[in-house]
Amino acid sequence: MKLTLETLGSGLCVRVGSFPDVVGALIDGLKRSGYPVGAVWMTEHEGTEEKSDEKHMASMCEANGAEFKLWTDEKYYMDE
Repeated sequence: MKLTLETLGSGLCVRVGSFPDVVGALIDGLKRSGYPVGAVWMTEHEGTEEKSDEKHMASMCEANGAEFKLWTDEKYYMDE
């Protein structure tokens, strides 16, 4: 998959960790490289942990001057 994306001029990077840790490191790294993040988009999910992640992301974005956009998750189930 990674090589296929690279041949198309794109790429793939997989990160492991909590949302605040991973996205915080990405925002900091891009900012240090001279590329400030303007916005973070995230798909909304139901659940206590997910809502906590969403709040952390919104706070982190606000602290870094980035817009935070939460999209409604539209799932389609073939069996329903």
